Amino acid sequence: MGEDKQYILNLLLKAIQATRAGNDVTGLEFNPKTEIVNVYFGGSGFPSRTINVAMDSGIAVLKDVINHIDIG
Repeated sequence: MGEDKQYILNLLLKAIQATRAGNDVTGLEFNPKTEIVNVYFGGSGFPSRTINVAMDSGIAVLKDVINHIDIG
């Protein structure tokens, strides 16, 4: 059974937004065709970061996003 990466990211977004360091992260969007996560900050309509999560498990997606957002 595959993991729903967007669902995982939706849960992670709430946790990130609950922190002082991550309260300006406004969105995490997974593209299943490219296996890229777009990270949005401060209400911008354009992604501020893109993270390749190809072949990642659900837990690896969490690690990659947290490591690449650089919110701390």
